[in-house]
Amino acid sequence: MNAPLRQSHLRCINCSLPSEHVVVYVGRIVSEVQCTNCGARTRLDVREEYLPDLGERIKSKPKRVWRRLLASPLALMRSLPGHLLTKPLRMLREMWLVWRR
Repeated sequence: MNAPLRQSHLRCINCSLPSEHVVVYVGRIVSEVQCTNCGARTRLDVREEYLPDLGERIKSKPKRVWRRLLASPLALMRSLPGHLLTKPLRMLREMWLVWRR
């Protein structure tokens, strides 16, 4: 399982060029930014922000699942077994990204 990735155009602090960067998220927090031009990688220490964010995500999960159920019950029922099986691995990957330093 990979962490959520986004592409963004930023000015690199290493090569000083505006270029595309890969932005890695853990939950809703940016944990790493990598320049696709020179490969420079900036890892951010998000340990202090991670646990409160995780708590908020856990508290809001029932409401989010309920909304998905109301919006599209069949789609939720089809995806739920797979999500339940892969969630522990996704959480381990997320925690590894936070505490790997």
